[in-house]
Amino acid sequence: MNFATRFFLLGLLGAAALCEASPVVNIIKKDGRYHLLKDGEPFFVNGVGGSTNQELLVASGGNTLRTWSVEQTLGMIDEAHANGLMVMGGLWIEHERHGFDYNDEAAVAHQIEEMKARVDQVKNHPGLLLWGVGNEVELGYTNPKVWDTVEAVAAYIKSVDPHRPVMCVIAYPDREKIAYIKERCPSLDLLGVNAYGGIHALSGFLREYGWDKPYLVTEWGPTGFWEGGMTHWGAEMEASSTQKAAAIKQRYRYITDDPHCLGSFVFLWGQKQERTPTWFGMFLEDGSATETIDVMQEAWTGTLPVDLAPRISPLFLNGFQQQDYEKQLVLEPGQKVLAHYTLYRGDREAVDVRWEMMPESTDKRWGGDKEARPPTLAFNYVTRDVESIQFEAPAEPGPYRLFVYVKGSGNKSATANIPFLVSPSRYSQKASDLIEGQVMAVAYSGFRKGQHPDRGDGANNPTREQILEDLNIMVEHGFHLIRMYDSRENTRATLELIQEYDIPMKVLLGIWLDAEIDSYATCDWLTEPYAPELLAANKVKNQAEVNRGIELAKAFPHIVAAVNVGNEALVDWNDHLVTMDSMIAYVRQVKSVIHQPITVAENYLIWVEEGSRLAAELDFVGVHTYPIWVGKTIDEALAYTLENIADVHAALPDSRIAILEAGWATTANEFPGQANEAYQIQYYQELRQWAETTNTTVFFFEAFDEPWKGNPDNPMGAEKHWGLFFEDRSPKALAETQVALK
Repeated sequence: MNFATRFFLLGLLGAAALCEASPVVNIIKKDGRYHLLKDGEPFFVNGVGGSTNQELLVASGGNTLRTWSVEQTLGMIDEAHANGLMVMGGLWIEHERHGFDYNDEAAVAHQIEEMKARVDQVKNHPGLLLWGVGNEVELGYTNPKVWDTVEAVAAYIKSVDPHRPVMCVIAYPDREKIAYIKERCPSLDLLGVNAYGGIHALSGFLREYGWDKPYLVTEWGPTGFWEGGMTHWGAEMEASSTQKAAAIKQRYRYITDDPHCLGSFVFLWGQKQERTPTWFGMFLEDGSATETIDVMQEAWTGTLPVDLAPRISPLFLNGFQQQDYEKQLVLEPGQKVLAHYTLYRGDREAVDVRWEMMPESTDKRWGGDKEARPPTLAFNYVTRDVESIQFEAPAEPGPYRLFVYVKGSGNKSATANIPFLVSPSRYSQKASDLIEGQVMAVAYSGFRKGQHPDRGDGANNPTREQILEDLNIMVEHGFHLIRMYDSRENTRATLELIQEYDIPMKVLLGIWLDAEIDSYATCDWLTEPYAPELLAANKVKNQAEVNRGIELAKAFPHIVAAVNVGNEALVDWNDHLVTMDSMIAYVRQVKSVIHQPITVAENYLIWVEEGSRLAAELDFVGVHTYPIWVGKTIDEALAYTLENIADVHAALPDSRIAILEAGWATTANEFPGQANEAYQIQYYQELRQWAETTNTTVFFFEAFDEPWKGNPDNPMGAEKHWGLFFEDRSPKALAETQVALK
């Protein structure tokens, strides 16, 4: 929309509205509680995100609408004002993850000037309550300069519209975000926070991170798709409309109980496709209202509507809920399946029941970005009644989802869905196949700034005090199994400290193998061939390392859970290549004298293409899988990893499998737009869910960032930034929020 069109729309704003005086809105603190005042009267925000069905919102006790852009505001503020509703005016600030470059000074200046013009379009409207600058601009970002743009726009608003508060809107807070906002955005009067399943802890986190100003919960509602359970094939588990209503009713008290909170905007007063067509919408695609609107009317007014939405149980397949996805929701092609639910509230003779099947969404995005709705599929059913349907699973393998819609009186509906997978066969292991019973473990070496393993002139190892600190950090965050890569001094010190302090930690011990054959022709970073004398010397070094590994495994039998011989030493693109015969000889030597299980850590392709002879010597095979290194997006990551494991399982059907490395970098100029903390959380969660259901131990790479790795002239290189913790041991988002760690 160009400026001429925008100003034309402004000209269409109601003449009566333009003649009215704009309200004076301010924030005061009285008796330890913040209050929003509109023309001197208390105004607690009973808001929604969205702009449709305004009459129903008023009848339900709502008083404010939230928009995300001036275009949205111009399209509905007159109607809202006529209905007695106020509007939180959103200003859309471009996101780095969408390609905006905050180092481009001309583009930044143009955006700021455009925002000023948009502010001028709306600032005099009497229906405008306050301003919201940007929405989750920090999602997937690497450049903190975006906060300077937020401040520039906020400062302009304060200069031309001093009688309305200004805020910016962020996703769930962390320490870094709050520090940036406090430092760079002094013009903000309050903070807007989008919070879903974690709303119960929001107030505490804001206080802990130093936010002492008031705030609004600018989005909240059901548990987000990134917060709940997930099947091992990557399908998020959605609550029924009845369960969502119960959660929303319970969560509203966290808004009203907090003296720093000025109100909220429940999401979404409307309908949209986001993972499913039903996840966040308080209305369904046919326009009918769900029970979430009933509970918000009760919260806002103290009374329920006359016509109440139906209430239903979750959906079951053959008697199993979506939490039973490990085996029970994996179906054979064409298998007959009984789906049922229970109608708890509603007239069985009057409700209209509709069933719908669709393939699982593949257009999975973040931050509310527009998603394509999966198509509705025709499917064969055998029998059906009000509360059940018997149908045939699709013939085509793949992930699917079944929905039920139950429509009652007063245009009110309930809905539930359940994911399922059509697969003729799949990979799974027994619980006894887990290493030390652990699902999620972590890779650890512990080298800090200025420290490094032996680079040819000796190692600079962490101190014992530093190692002890690391061990305690990992245990505190739920890790009781670590992988180490060699059998030298650093590893020995780690084992000694675990024993000395009785730390509840087991170790997958490493035996590092250096190059025994020249890979100059196939390794991109080697600048010259290896000298034969060096390769011969490496064989002697490798034998000494094998001897050290054997000695440590014997000396610490109750700590060393298993022993790994070599690390990616069979792939010809690496710089420490050994032959398959040499690897097998080392494995046999170690296995003949220790009691712990033996493995080898390799890229999945080695196991698929040439691993059968080596696998026969091992107690389990160790697989490395890195979706981000091969250009996979976060939404493709789990599927890629599962394909790797399926290929290894198909090639080695009798072998026990563990993932010895899988991770997601949080900073990497090799993968712009993909390396960030939010995506690390997503990959970890998805991988953990799958690992739990398949009894596969995963060593997540890695515990702490290691600045010694990679190109010393590239501080933003991926090799340095895989940790769950920064090099200074402060937690990243995954560790700080303890998402799925304990």
